[in-house]
Amino acid sequence: VLVVSHDASLSRETNGSGKISNKTLSQIKKLYLKDRNGNVTTEKMLTFDEFLDACKGRIYINVDIGDRNADVVQVVNEVEKKGMTGQVLIFLNNKDKILTAFKANPYCNAYSNNWRAADLVQYGIPEYTYFTQCTWNPTTADSSRNGKVDSSKTPTDPANVAKAHELGTIVTVNAIYTTNTSGFYPRNFTTAQVREIFNTYPSTQCIHSDTSAEVRRELKNFGRTLLND
Repeated sequence: VLVVSHDASLSRETNGSGKISNKTLSQIKKLYLKDRNGNVTTEKMLTFDEFLDACKGRIYINVDIGDRNADVVQVVNEVEKKGMTGQVLIFLNNKDKILTAFKANPYCNAYSNNWRAADLVQYGIPEYTYFTQCTWNPTTADSSRNGKVDSSKTPTDPANVAKAHELGTIVTVNAIYTTNTSGFYPRNFTTAQVREIFNTYPSTQCIHSDTSAEVRRELKNFGRTLLND
């Protein structure tokens, strides 16, 4: 059974421990989720089926398979079965997963890292526009105001971002790279960082961040869009 979780382990996101893949659904459903500050809530982990039902016709979804161990075909098929192919973006971090997803459903909204732009364009539907993502890390003085910069994230070469844009993909920037003491990402994205991103990657069309109304106004000044996490 597919469940919705960022981590493969239960310890950071729930009051449980151990690998999700080693647990039964019954065991997982007895646990409670934590909030961004590490406090235990009354909410429980959803199955992918429950999650899709809750979101259908309401919001767009970013399903990040990436390094997770969820089966690509199972994810794509469940999305298609719900009639939600046009509502769900599925992040796939290598060529094999991209090919597997398109084989399962040629119309799936696969997206990937910027260096996989050519694979998306080559193997996807010709008239489709696909998203590609690059990595950015904050350098402005207030970037670690509520936490610390995640130094494991290496910024993408601007030339590679420009190439992904030239291939016809929509370039997104993942800008959630500071963590608070609980290991979650705090609300500390700033207008200065928006300017920094567009100066670094002029072809940016979309920013993926958890942010404020102030930043949304700044994005509108650049004529761009926000994917709110």
